[in-house]
Order: sequence, then C-alpha cells, then structure tokens
Amino acid sequence: MTDVLGETGFEGPDGEALGRLARMPHLELGHYPPARGNEPAAATPWAAGRGLLVKRDDTIPFGFGGNKVRKLPYVLAEAMAQGADTIITCGGVQSNHARATTAAAVHLGLAPVLVANGGPQDRPTGNALLVRLMGAEVHYVAEP
Repeated sequence: MTDVLGETGFEGPDGEALGRLARMPHLELGHYPPARGNEPAAATPWAAGRGLLVKRDDTIPFGFGGNKVRKLPYVLAEAMAQGADTIITCGGVQSNHARATTAAAVHLGLAPVLVANGGPQDRPTGNALLVRLMGAEVHYVAEP
C-alpha cells in the first residue's frame, strides 16, 4: 500500500502516525513523495563509504516547490470543507510560505491575501513579485 506521503506500508515506530495522516482529509496539490537520490560520497566526506539519501523538496512540482507545500493539502482541505473563499496568511515580504499558499489558493479558486511584514519594494523581486503575479492581495505592516 502507498500512503499520501508516497511511503509503502505503515511499519516502524511512526507507522501509526503515518496511518492516521493518510486517513486525514487532504487535497492533491502535487506529486509525492518528492524526488530522492543518493548523493555521491565525495560531496560529503563525513559520509564516505555510506550512502546519503537526500529528500528533494525543491522538486515538488507545485507552488515552486519547497517544504512549505507539505502542510497545504491538509490546511486548505479543512478551509474548503468549512466553506472558505479566501485564504489569509502572514509572512515576510519574501516569504516562501506566502508564495506556496498563494499558488495553492489560486489553484483551488480561493482568493489569496497576504499580510506582509515590512513595506513594499520599489521594484518587487523574488517571492514578492511572484505573489503579485499570481494575484494575491498584499497588505503591508510597517515595522515599528
């Protein structure tokens, strides 16, 4: 059996928790699990002679990837079940969380609203630009 995390079975010390997680209401927002690969030992001298398994959250093909995407299928499923039409989140002007939440909200037809710490950039870049391009309504909270 493959669960929502892409893991096979529920054996081991975390098996019960993984089983409960697999049964929680959630939305499909990307391909899981993210890519994994054995990194060459030469790149990690302390692991010489041992395999180093690396989970690549940057390869999650939704919302520009990253570990911030992991909780959104659960949080947004609950919001939609309660009839939400808008998702409000807080973070820094360059927040990865705000970027991922905006992408998920837009994908699901929800209105994204970001309350950003700090002021607007003269010329938005990075995540600040991406959330605007995706249509987030951004409110700035000036630092004291």
